[in-house]
Amino acid sequence: MSPRGYKFRLPSHPLLQVVYVLLGGIVLIGALFMGAVLLTVALILGLIIGVVALLRAWWLGRGRPRPARGRPAQDGQAAGKLLDAEYSVVAERDERDGRGH
Repeated sequence: MSPRGYKFRLPSHPLLQVVYVLLGGIVLIGALFMGAVLLTVALILGLIIGVVALLRAWWLGRGRPRPARGRPAQDGQAAGKLLDAEYSVVAERDERDGRGH
């Protein structure tokens, strides 16, 4: 083997040059078509995954109660968000160690 690098040369015959140009064009068009097909497949898969995610979120959230819209709050409650309760302190927090007993 010679240590020289290989240099690609077009053939000197005009007919072979035309054939090379046509083959190169076919390869280029094929690459563009293949890229378009792969891009279309990727977009379709993304659309399917998005629809599945939306359906899953809807399915999981369908059992939760929704906040009332347009209805006025009753008895001073802000649409069911107010909680009225009584409590009593069981033990005071000790400031020295941070525990409640």
